[in-house]
Amino acid sequence: MTSTTLQRRILKYVNNQGQTKAIPITVNQFMERGTPDVLIVCFGFTIWIECKNPQEEPTPIQRKRLREWTGAGAHAWVIHDTQEDYERFIRQFDAIYDQLLEAFNRGVRDAFNST
Repeated sequence: MTSTTLQRRILKYVNNQGQTKAIPITVNQFMERGTPDVLIVCFGFTIWIECKNPQEEPTPIQRKRLREWTGAGAHAWVIHDTQEDYERFIRQFDAIYDQLLEAFNRGVRDAFNST
């Protein structure tokens, strides 16, 4: 598996869920250096993913960007292109998705019950 393959797997999995959208981030001259590879929005909640080959680690600027996003309230993860990391991502994403879905459904019920 390569980090590009990992990105495609993540995008396919996330985009098959309801109330989510995931896109790959393409770096260009207008982008901030170190921006993570994948942006996920789930029920309005932001998750950033930095995809890495098994032996690679994020560069210092990538680590800085991940800390900035985490500090702003987003989840930001580094995922290596191993089956173990992919499965860990699925478990983490599913846990967040389930919590957000429950909160969303509770909010919808509360909105209808208050009228």
